[in-house]
Amino acid sequence: MTVVDPRQLPRHTRTEAAAYVIAQFPTLGLEPPPRLVEMHRVLSRGDNPFKDPDFFTALESLRDLHQLLFIFEQLHIHRDNPRFQKVAKHLLNDSALPQHDQDSPGRDHQFELYLAAICQNAGLVPVEYEEPDTTCFVDGTKFGIAAKRLKSRNPLQLKRHVRKGADQLKGQGLPGIVARSPTPRTGISVSSMAMTSVAGLPAPGFELSW
Repeated sequence: MTVVDPRQLPRHTRTEAAAYVIAQFPTLGLEPPPRLVEMHRVLSRGDNPFKDPDFFTALESLRDLHQLLFIFEQLHIHRDNPRFQKVAKHLLNDSALPQHDQDSPGRDHQFELYLAAICQNAGLVPVEYEEPDTTCFVDGTKFGIAAKRLKSRNPLQLKRHVRKGADQLKGQGLPGIVARSPTPRTGISVSSMAMTSVAGLPAPGFELSW
């Protein structure tokens, strides 16, 4: 029987992307997350019109699969890194729709890995999975990133997240940023991520879209 390298699977369509992402978990010794299996089932049906009861699962899959596809493409060289494996284990959590969870630790760690993948893709290496959440190197200087997902419309939560992230960076003695990503609970578009610089670094409020 021919064994296919999961990294060589096609990923041109949404269904192929879902199958590709699911196939990466066994290579880490993990069962595929149920939310991804559910997304693959929904996408395999083909068209998902607005009135379809699975429409929002299909919609959420666009964000999840985009992030996870990018994560596994960029961070495959870290498969044997125990710290990467530890973070990846948390991806098994969460429902297909994050608003169905009181908390969503799986997507919290997914956001951390997505930031690490962005750094890896940009050549800001070496990338590590350590406090505050992710570290990389910028012009030879170690740089920290604190990842915060907003789960409330309360502006005080945003303030607490930024303050906590800044404290994490200061605790590590690192320059860096607090990267903030909204969730469906906030009522804010989930297609943008804001970064607030800390420790005197430039460009607070830099926006990155995906």
